Amino acid sequence: DPDWDAGVTGRICDPSGGDWVIGALVWTLYDSDGDGSADARREDTTDADGRFTLSNLPGGDYTIHVEKGSFTVDFDVTLTGGMYELPDAECLLPPDILVITGAYDSIEDVLDRMGVGYDLINGVSGQQHTNFLKDASQMGAYDIIFLNCGMGEGWVNSKDVIGANIKQYALDGGSMYTSDWSYYAFEVAFPDAVDFYGDDKVSGSAYVGSAATINAAVVDATMQGVLGKSTAKINYDLDAWAVMESANSDVDVLLTGDAPYFDWNSWASGTVKSSPLAVEIHPGKGNMIYTSFHNERQTTGDMDAMLEEIILSL
Repeated sequence: DPDWDAGVTGRICDPSGGDWVIGALVWTLYDSDGDGSADARREDTTDADGRFTLSNLPGGDYTIHVEKGSFTVDFDVTLTGGMYELPDAECLLPPDILVITGAYDSIEDVLDRMGVGYDLINGVSGQQHTNFLKDASQMGAYDIIFLNCGMGEGWVNSKDVIGANIKQYALDGGSMYTSDWSYYAFEVAFPDAVDFYGDDKVSGSAYVGSAATINAAVVDATMQGVLGKSTAKINYDLDAWAVMESANSDVDVLLTGDAPYFDWNSWASGTVKSSPLAVEIHPGKGNMIYTSFHNERQTTGDMDAMLEEIILSL
């Protein structure tokens, strides 16, 4: 149809404007039968350069929607025929984010680098983080919650309530990222997802990982695209990181690697072959990601790139 020669192409950037976004869904609705009502959808996914193309559209006014995890942006275009190139990149806008601080982690540094704003709760001392996680309504005010490694263990005394709240938060569409020592929050909410080393009913049993640099296999296709390769160097600069032995069949394993361990309780040592190093589950409408590594001085360039992709996918 000669009247259906309109289209739009452009690029999508992260909130800082500094990096292109891979794997963002770009879509719009159009009128397929000329009755004046939008009744069909055209979509594309951004490539390694953040580029999308929506073509074979009738001329007219359109709202273009972009989604990557909880990050979105909408913009309007008028198409009059031919391919319209956006003059400037469109950058994703961040959702409402809450970060609980930790003694051994600072995901907020990555958020700062990405130009993403957030609210902060002290997780290192006091009861503020425990009280927050015990309050489902407070949790529900945020689209993404980050639990840093090394937040105070006092919350474990309320693990039944908090586990139920985290599970419901995810089922209702919330996204949560937990790293290293905050693994137990992931475990109590979704005990069947991952088999951690040791007794999964005891917080801290999985703290057996030995300091090492692991050459990981990148399983996730989008993460491969971000890195431009299928392997990544992961630096564990401290002993006693939480080791995963296996993941359930419905869990998306993002990275695997051979994990050396030493169990201080039994003095057993060895290597967990092809240990999941980062996993993702999609309960209900939500998204839960756990990584055995975290963001601090030990991050490599690979880890920085993967952490940014993890954040955008939440």
